[in-house]
Amino acid sequence: MAFDMQSLGSLLVTIFFIRSMVNEFVPQRVLNSIQRTLLDRLLPCRESSMVIEEFDPQGYSEIFEHALKYLSFRFSESASVVKVADDGISSRGYSFAIDLNQTLHDELDGVLVRWNFRVKESLLLGRSGTNRVRYLELSFGKMHTDFVRHHYFPAILRIARQQEATGRLRKLYTNSSTGDRGSLWSSVVFDHPSTFDTLAVDPELKASLMNDLKQFTAKGDYYKRVGRTWKRGYLIYGPPGTGKTSLIAAMANYLEFDVYDLELSAVTCNSQLRKLLVETRRRSLIVIEDIDRSINAITSHNNNAGAAGGHNNRARERMSEDGWCVDGSSNHWFGDVEGAEGGTGELSLSGILNFMDGLWSSCGQERLMVVTTNHKDRLDPALLRPGRLDMHIHLSYCGVPALRALATNYLYPKGDVIGEGKGIPAASSGGGAGDGSGSHYGGEEWEEVERLVGQAEVTPATVAETFLGSASPGAARSLLAELLRQEAARNDKNNLQEEERQRCRPKP
Repeated sequence: MAFDMQSLGSLLVTIFFIRSMVNEFVPQRVLNSIQRTLLDRLLPCRESSMVIEEFDPQGYSEIFEHALKYLSFRFSESASVVKVADDGISSRGYSFAIDLNQTLHDELDGVLVRWNFRVKESLLLGRSGTNRVRYLELSFGKMHTDFVRHHYFPAILRIARQQEATGRLRKLYTNSSTGDRGSLWSSVVFDHPSTFDTLAVDPELKASLMNDLKQFTAKGDYYKRVGRTWKRGYLIYGPPGTGKTSLIAAMANYLEFDVYDLELSAVTCNSQLRKLLVETRRRSLIVIEDIDRSINAITSHNNNAGAAGGHNNRARERMSEDGWCVDGSSNHWFGDVEGAEGGTGELSLSGILNFMDGLWSSCGQERLMVVTTNHKDRLDPALLRPGRLDMHIHLSYCGVPALRALATNYLYPKGDVIGEGKGIPAASSGGGAGDGSGSHYGGEEWEEVERLVGQAEVTPATVAETFLGSASPGAARSLLAELLRQEAARNDKNNLQEEERQRCRPKP
């Protein structure tokens, strides 16, 4: 018995000695790896898993995005395969992200977990017409289920949101008929410089729009309480060159939203349009530029297809809010009513209207829909009504407020001294403060320009291009004044000719 106790004592001393040596000289990550291997081989039935798919029933999963962001941040240096992407924020100009088909091991407070990044078939709405979706699988010991759900998982989401807040790259998305790399949307970094400070629009209009956007973002609970989808529509209309695109970029920059530039000509059918909507993320701005041209193209295509198939033309002449019509004298566009949800399966105007304000428009929250056109009068009231396009913004020719904003931005940046800073240098103009080339906007010469700008119809884009092509503020003022005189004279001539035509027209 004494011999047995002695042997047991020696064995215990040896075990403790080996344990202390292992802890002293073997790295902790090696011990964790050995522990993971033993658990995987000896206790496979004692594991639990959580699956995070890229898409859930409400659309693109932000939980998936945040989890993937955390893994890219956590394992960008140690993963076996990483993707390199352009980065417009970091000083090095690129960033790393983990790639598919990898297994990654993580640890928090001594609890080991395993991540798998894979692709699988899903019953949910797929990408590019397929049901293949990316997913993340989080595996862990069953005994740690409560810890993972209530401590580990919230912790990684918090880290991901912190990373997003400090260095989020906003994206500009566009669609194609075939999709790109498994998605109907492809994207680049959105880095448009336009802001409300640089916009050449009426100050009252600018303040009204900024206040409207601010109220929209603050009323999420209000929209839910009154039973409305948290979205808002804007129509921006006016002649070409009046700053519609710049205003859209300023809105996106003001709210820090992603931008989805929807090209309707690349959409093949109504179901694809719905898939595009489902794949958009919250806090996004969906843009349809020149919608009248897109609708015209869709109408022509559907009319040709209907004629070739022997469709009844009278069916397309029925008045309906969901399928626009034309009575022979109207300028309104019309579409194939029967192609809306079943029928031909083609993209229809009914599908576009439902995209903006139908049941599928509730997929995703905090979303803006912005539509632009050069000709508001060509759009049907069904599109213009509140609920689809709630606020109508008219951008017209350059007026005095826009002229002052452009001159300040291009010629006299705030804080500039003549010949210094970011403004166009005035040294080469050979003039003094009295010739309009001083360090500030104003004077009799600029008053003359302001008088002329009210008589001529020139766009802010034309004025901006005149400023860019000038060597100094004085030269810019002179060139613009001459341009405005020519435009005013041309307008007077056109008005006289129109009056003469009206006078010569036979009376009924």
